[in-house]
Amino acid sequence: MRDGDDDWEARIVAAFHALGRQVERMARNSGEVEAADVAALEERHRQFHHALIAHCRSPRLLELANQLYVETQRYRLPSLVGQVAGAPPRDVAAEHQQIMDAALRRSEDAGRLSRRALPADLRGDRGLDGLSVSGVISAAQFDPIGQAIRNHAPARHSALHRLESITG
Repeated sequence: MRDGDDDWEARIVAAFHALGRQVERMARNSGEVEAADVAALEERHRQFHHALIAHCRSPRLLELANQLYVETQRYRLPSLVGQVAGAPPRDVAAEHQQIMDAALRRSEDAGRLSRRALPADLRGDRGLDGLSVSGVISAAQFDPIGQAIRNHAPARHSALHRLESITG
């Protein structure tokens, strides 16, 4: 954040605007979630979070963040579109508004807010078996390699902790 300039701020604001517009568009669809809408939401979400760290001046951090983003997609998507059984619906726009506001103030709260917005499974608040989509599909059923993912969960959490220690 300390290396951010006017262009960095503009990219964050533009990415937030695009994300917010997609959230609004999906909300108007009365709960009907189309694959194209989910793909657009995911891409705009990725662009927002990339904009936050784009001026970090560390190619390695950008590479690590991109790798973690890709590897956690199957856990993030159900939460992002509000399809995690037993979890209250998320206000994606409000969560990201808080993150954006904190980043633009150069507040360290931006990192805390970003981590708080992570699905519980990625934060380690509950086991990966706790994730279910629409109350029907368990983590192992959602992806044929679900068991292998669970077996490597400590490595994923370790990578998240490394990223947190780098970004504060």
